[in-house]
Amino acid sequence: VHMGLPSSARQGATSSSAAHSFMDRFWLATRRLLTSKVLVPLPVVLVGGNICLQHFLGTQDEFFHGKFTTDKDTEALAEFYQAEDLLRIVAMHPIFFNLFMNKVEPVEGQPG
Repeated sequence: VHMGLPSSARQGATSSSAAHSFMDRFWLATRRLLTSKVLVPLPVVLVGGNICLQHFLGTQDEFFHGKFTTDKDTEALAEFYQAEDLLRIVAMHPIFFNLFMNKVEPVEGQPG
């Protein structure tokens, strides 16, 4: 009789049977949810769930206005949020920025 760890843990972390055993148990636990027929179509469930969540969690009183207080120059902030620097930050990587922005051709004489 072994005391302590279950047999799957005693086989070692590199044992494939432990991972296989977990996946088997996980599939058995979720198979009924994934393979059984339901009476309500998925789009109806998603729309109904969205309406319920909006009713109970979302109100106009909790709307986010996006206001903040700063001691920075307002003109510099406006220029930053309208400039290429913000796009470089949002792109997260130069590859993504170049992928989309290399296709942009500015037109001379137009504002912006």
